[in-house]
Amino acid sequence: MGLQWLEAALPLGIIAGMLCIMGNAQYYIHKVAHGRPKHVGNDVWDVAMERRDKKLIESLFRPQISPHFWKLFFNGFVRNKVLI
Repeated sequence: MGLQWLEAALPLGIIAGMLCIMGNAQYYIHKVAHGRPKHVGNDVWDVAMERRDKKLIESLFRPQISPHFWKLFFNGFVRNKVLI
């Protein structure tokens, strides 16, 4: 009579195991699809900040050509018919 709790442990273990499997499956599927883990509690503000950060990082590493270069290029090279 002292081991009746053991009778309930097997179904409890099966249910807990299935919940763990489903949670991990969701995590790995999201990670494969998006390339990073799911950000829990990601609201509109967080999404806007991620977009802003991405634009800033891209603008830092994008080569910048000054308007002065284009002015010299079109006035100097095109008038003298020197083509690069």
